[in-house]
Amino acid sequence: MAAAATGARHGREIAKKMAVEKRIRKQAEHDAIANRTAALTEKIMRAFDGNFSGTIEREEMKPMLHTYAVELLDAGSGDVVPSDDDIEFLLLLCNRTDSGEALARENVLNACYAWGDFIEQKSMISNLIKSHDADSNGAIDKGEMASMFEELDPDLKEIPPEVIDWIFTTADISKTGMLTHMETARAISAFHMWKEDYTPDAPAKYVFLSRDIAKEDVQELPQPVKKSSTCTLL
Repeated sequence: MAAAATGARHGREIAKKMAVEKRIRKQAEHDAIANRTAALTEKIMRAFDGNFSGTIEREEMKPMLHTYAVELLDAGSGDVVPSDDDIEFLLLLCNRTDSGEALARENVLNACYAWGDFIEQKSMISNLIKSHDADSNGAIDKGEMASMFEELDPDLKEIPPEVIDWIFTTADISKTGMLTHMETARAISAFHMWKEDYTPDAPAKYVFLSRDIAKEDVQELPQPVKKSSTCTLL
């Protein structure tokens, strides 16, 4: 009995020590990530905050994002210069309020990462917009977006109107009633969330474009239904 009690006590002590060590390791990993993030942010600020405002202003964002794409993503230099629409999108996405004229220091890396998400699929987005931009205005309206989704997943039986409305509202962060290229990329991310191909809890390459899309909102939507795969023999 005494030996059993001693063994149980030692077991509890070991478990406590393991739990403490796990917390220490987790904190160390968190601190290491925070230090790397701070160092990278500082490097970017030194390189592109030309007027020492402590922010990255609109005109400073273009060279910052171009350099990020070319040097860190190994993207070609020709097609990775952000447009004015791209800059507006990133300011709205990362600042979370009215875009303003500058990117706050704490949002610099989020903007870079979201730009990287977009660059990875930019060619696909451009081709989709060309195929579904019926009025050739260079942007996507709600009906054109629905048609685009039918191409992306032709096996879906239908996309309910409330899902289309939710995705469009979620993507149209500029509130213009039309989706720019980056807003179209965000719409596609929301579409995949609805289909459960991607959730904010999982590591996904479009996670930064999907910022602030609540998983709870997705779960309240009608679930996707595939077309029947059965066939009838005559």
